Amino acid sequence: MIKKEARILGLAAASGRQQQIPVIGIVFRGNLWLDGIFTCQIRPKEPDCVLGVVSAIVQSRQYSQIHAVILPREVLVPGVRFDISDFSHKINLPVISITRMALYRKEPTHRKPILKSITDYFGFKIAGRWVPVKVSGISREETREIFAVACVDGQQIPEAVRVAKMVATHVAGRPLSHIASNA
Repeated sequence: MIKKEARILGLAAASGRQQQIPVIGIVFRGNLWLDGIFTCQIRPKEPDCVLGVVSAIVQSRQYSQIHAVILPREVLVPGVRFDISDFSHKINLPVISITRMALYRKEPTHRKPILKSITDYFGFKIAGRWVPVKVSGISREETREIFAVACVDGQQIPEAVRVAKMVATHVAGRPLSHIASNA
């Protein structure tokens, strides 16, 4: 059973075609309160550009207490190769990405072995709506429990992800120096 105060990391990137894209990490204790914020930048044209995100997560004050990382979509930055199984392996944490509904209507399971982890696709109902996800390093039941703890009543998006998306949208096009880092 996941505790109500389990730390969940929501991760979102600002949209745009800049040379450097800000990535925002928001740590929430369940859906109760914001526990931490970190930012980093990735350069989409560089190989292994996601390593900066890995470093920011591992160096965050909350890292040892984070229960799972949740992304608002299957890719962190459009056009950048992003394998959640590899990412999960690098940060040593479960990763969940919310996917597009059209792809997973009948709750199929597709397993693809990568490194020591697998990627699993499935959906579940929360607040009366279908939420399709792609996961690595976490079971279906744990995923459901995390969403139950991380979402405000009546919502399908965990608070950490909702706030990370909101901040990332706000900072799109602004220099990273204007964003609080490691708060």
